[in-house]
Amino acid sequence: MDPVTHALIGMGISKLGGQPMSMDNPAFVGAVLGSMAPDLDIVLQKWGDYVYLKNHRGISHSVVSLAAFAGIITLCLMPFYKQFVFLNVWLWSFLGCLSHSGIDMLNSYGVQFLWPLYKKKLAFGLFIIFDPIVFLLLFLYLILEGTLANAMSVGLVSYIVIRASMLYGVRHK
Repeated sequence: MDPVTHALIGMGISKLGGQPMSMDNPAFVGAVLGSMAPDLDIVLQKWGDYVYLKNHRGISHSVVSLAAFAGIITLCLMPFYKQFVFLNVWLWSFLGCLSHSGIDMLNSYGVQFLWPLYKKKLAFGLFIIFDPIVFLLLFLYLILEGTLANAMSVGLVSYIVIRASMLYGVRHK
């Protein structure tokens, strides 16, 4: 997925968990930063396209790295907030990181989620890099309240189920 959709997913996780969507809330900030952190492997671009593409969605998208990213994000946020529960912010940051790898696993490129135990990329081929329907439903979920927001979350889950059933049908024909 694209970086903006990843950020929207981080915000959505925070909202779904009842966290106030505010820059004053370190859990919210951690979830959003975490939802984009695994793509820090962009620094590999310095060594050229081949190195970047060969390693993109590799170690940086593994559960081991996600836990480390969450820790780094939490440590970086500590100086900016007076009221701070390390484990709480780490958990929200980790959920943001986990959402990133989880959604990237749903396209055909996949991620090395289980590295170092399993080095093959897990990929389900459900989405393309940018899915406008996912983006729209996430955006509407974030800006709406109450029943309308709930309808958008149900719509998003329904869309994913429909895409999965269509993919299953195509693969089994």
